[in-house]
Amino acid sequence: MEILKCPTSKTKDSTAFILIDMQTKLVKKLRLGDADRIIPNQLSAIRHCNQFGIPIIVLELYKEEFDRTIDVLINEIKGNPNFYIIEKKYDSGFAGTNLDDLLRHLNAKKLFIAGIYADLCVKATASSALNEGYEIFTSNQVIAGRADHSKDNNMRWFRSNAGCTDDITELINPF
Repeated sequence: MEILKCPTSKTKDSTAFILIDMQTKLVKKLRLGDADRIIPNQLSAIRHCNQFGIPIIVLELYKEEFDRTIDVLINEIKGNPNFYIIEKKYDSGFAGTNLDDLLRHLNAKKLFIAGIYADLCVKATASSALNEGYEIFTSNQVIAGRADHSKDNNMRWFRSNAGCTDDITELINPF
């Protein structure tokens, strides 16, 4: 599949950035070194979204149980006038939420997906997005999993079903 560039919000087919389950108690369960690997890249993507007016949607699983999105990310996200936080109860961010309605309201057609866990919530949300007709793209540099999940972060599935790259600069460089 062709790698999709992350367009600005001024394009006909708007992009939205979806950050999945980067919550305090869930980040602590990542494989050793994964938080240090993905968080700086997620911050780069968030800064790109802030610069170009791309909406950011934060999905949080059972906020009371797993706490909220980690401070370093949420503080940067708050710099975006178009950020939304949606609490979810299921692996897919589309199940039992207003995510699809929000994306349609934003005229989003392409979704840049980042977060954890790659084998569960990230894949389930990406799969649901495809079923709803969205294009999705991601990078191994912005998703991760737990120690008991696939070591490749389900990249085979993402490469088969999404715009996917190992180099995040290919996704966040608008030119």
